Amino acid sequence: MPLYVSLVLALAAAGAVNQGLYRQRVALLDQKESLMAQLSTLRVQAAQVRGPLAVARFADEHGMVPAPEAKTVIPVAPSPAPHYVPPSEGLEIRTIWR
Repeated sequence: MPLYVSLVLALAAAGAVNQGLYRQRVALLDQKESLMAQLSTLRVQAAQVRGPLAVARFADEHGMVPAPEAKTVIPVAPSPAPHYVPPSEGLEIRTIWR
């Protein structure tokens, strides 16, 4: 009899813990849903600032035109890149300017 009572109490304790974890899971899923809705709203707001249409609008406002529409294209750095001779010892890194 005492074994039966102790097992029933242990089962009741496990059920109580399980119900608490279930409530916590439901609360977390509700929080996730609200955060996902907030994220989609924030992404729309961010696209207004840094999306492709915002970049195109910024370029038009500052007099920039796409390269195919330009009559002549002026390179940003028309002079050749400086020539640097790396030391013969140690780590060697090479950069090709094109």
